[in-house]
Amino acid sequence: MVALTVGCTTPAAGTIGVTGTVDDDLLTVSTPTIGTVAPNPNAGFSAVPPAQKPAPDPAPLLVTWAVAEGARVAQGDVLVRTDARPLDAALSMAQSDAGRARAEVDVLTSTIADLDTKAADLHTQRQTISDGLTTLSQKRADLVSTRQTLTSQRPAVVQTVADLTSQRSTLVATIADLTAKQTALDATIADLTTQRTGLVATIADLQAQLAAAMAISSPTVPQLEAALAKAQASLLALEAGLAQSQAGLTQLTTGLSQSQAGLTQLDAGLAKATAGLAQIDSGLAQIMTGLATIDQKTHQATGALASIDGGLAQLSDTRTQLVNTRDLATVAIGGYDVAVAQAQQQRDLATVTATSAGVVVSAPQVGDVVLAGTPLVRVREDRPTTVTAWLAPDDAARLCTGGATRITTDAGTTVDATLTRIGTEVAYPPSFVATDRTHLTRTVSITVTSSATLPPGWPVDLRLTPCRSV
Repeated sequence: MVALTVGCTTPAAGTIGVTGTVDDDLLTVSTPTIGTVAPNPNAGFSAVPPAQKPAPDPAPLLVTWAVAEGARVAQGDVLVRTDARPLDAALSMAQSDAGRARAEVDVLTSTIADLDTKAADLHTQRQTISDGLTTLSQKRADLVSTRQTLTSQRPAVVQTVADLTSQRSTLVATIADLTAKQTALDATIADLTTQRTGLVATIADLQAQLAAAMAISSPTVPQLEAALAKAQASLLALEAGLAQSQAGLTQLTTGLSQSQAGLTQLDAGLAKATAGLAQIDSGLAQIMTGLATIDQKTHQATGALASIDGGLAQLSDTRTQLVNTRDLATVAIGGYDVAVAQAQQQRDLATVTATSAGVVVSAPQVGDVVLAGTPLVRVREDRPTTVTAWLAPDDAARLCTGGATRITTDAGTTVDATLTRIGTEVAYPPSFVATDRTHLTRTVSITVTSSATLPPGWPVDLRLTPCRSV
């Protein structure tokens, strides 16, 4: 704001007159401060966010487009564009680093998910092997129990086989003895039968001789009768012996048949006992083989469990490292985002926009090189007209803000205004104030505001309405 004042004039009755100047307020837009952009050879491949560096010296800016002088602009309209190619490159590099950081987090998350899947598979395998070990343990216990049962039964079967073998030997000897007796008895019966035949013939002969002797009353009759009686007695005795021998032979044949049947039955029992013993021995051998197989599988399963547990521990350690790395990478994203935001902020500075509506008073030309902090564009803002004037302290003491004011221009135009500011300091006015009074006395600055549009820098006359008496 530029405030130009002139001296007081003699007030009319009841008002205070003073000469002022319409303020010429220009909005000055300075050249933005943009740091020098250096290429990043690691863009998109940086392992960590870029370290904070001291702010680089501001770079001169090349104007690539500018608003024309005298153009009216609204708030937000583009005033000047500068060469943003290095800034675009820096923004792309920062975005590339940020994208890589996010991609790294995604890759780590995917890898962690894969590890979790592998760990779940290993847990499933471990449970399967553990269940298998339980089954093997149960089968081994069953086999051990069966082995104990067979081992306890074997002595009894062995003893049975031994007993049956001994009994068979005895029975075979008995059969042999009975067979020998049967042979001897057969011979005795045959001899008795032969004797009987001879004795029957002798009796017949004696009976014939006796009949012949009795027919002739031979004195040999008594002798023949005695011989016949003796022969008949011997026949009776021989037939009794033959009958007894035949009865003994029948009894002996029956005993031999029973012994042979017993031998057959004993052989069947011996064969059964021998087969049972062989079955027990085969079962024991199979049990030993089964136990060896179970022990081998148990050893293998135990080794597999140890391997799986080692794998799970390694997966857990790897997962912990990956989670920590992901957490650090997630934190690092914030640093990359800050770098992107800073690069975007620098990029945005390359385009200068109007902060308020107004008319462009001055602007650079395309191709101009401007330095940071120097005036770039000046805009006369669209705002209520203000007039600054200087009053003697006694006059200023009679006024109140909000008081009615009349402004009269040299062209004779009169507009209404309002007193909006009364200065709080008493000081000599600027040297360009025209009257002696204000040069020789201390004054107080005031500002009046009007909604009317007045030419900036024009001198005007003010009529202020006091709110207090002298």
